[in-house]
Amino acid sequence: LFYISSCKYEKDRVVNPAKKQSEVKNWGGDAYSDAQLWRIVPRFNVTVSTEYDRSTRGDIWNQQGEEWEFMQYYGLYRDPTAPVPIPNMGPYEAALRSSLQEALLVNNVNEANSDGFMEYMDEALARGRNVWRFEEKMWEWRWTEMKKAEVPPGHRCTNFHLRAFFTETLGGAYSVNLRAANKVICSEDGYIYDDDFIFNNDYYTSYLPSIKPS
Repeated sequence: LFYISSCKYEKDRVVNPAKKQSEVKNWGGDAYSDAQLWRIVPRFNVTVSTEYDRSTRGDIWNQQGEEWEFMQYYGLYRDPTAPVPIPNMGPYEAALRSSLQEALLVNNVNEANSDGFMEYMDEALARGRNVWRFEEKMWEWRWTEMKKAEVPPGHRCTNFHLRAFFTETLGGAYSVNLRAANKVICSEDGYIYDDDFIFNNDYYTSYLPSIKPS
């Protein structure tokens, strides 16, 4: 916690007694009361996980094997009803990256998955700096790719991807979610498990009764 002093009036401090953005003001009254204390918080609360995209192919009784082609979605997604454009894109991008990095550390996400998150975050932001979609009034932060996977005979394969949800700490209207690296995971016994790639999987266990219990 810290105090914010006025540059012009050295004895004044910045206060917000009502805890409202519209009530921020200078205060020259009682020195150093708790009402004048401030703290730094991340702009976004971030939830990271591996998500099942409800895309499965093959089964343990199929002895033929097959090639599986599917559409994969990547990038940053916003609520289509959210206000546009986003102001101050430089600080906004910096807040997204720093909040994601903190979430990866707090959740002890392994190096490979952390790289997968950051690679696709940087790719999305780079695309957004170059392509403006006038008809949708937004930067082109998202893209799709056709992917192929070989389903071995007698295997069940499921597609997973890394997912991050960014919710503004102070209740702003610029929350987003990130769809990052994907991985097709195959199994011979019907259970889907991969300790290196899958984590925080409570979100989708109800959709995959064949996930191996921990």
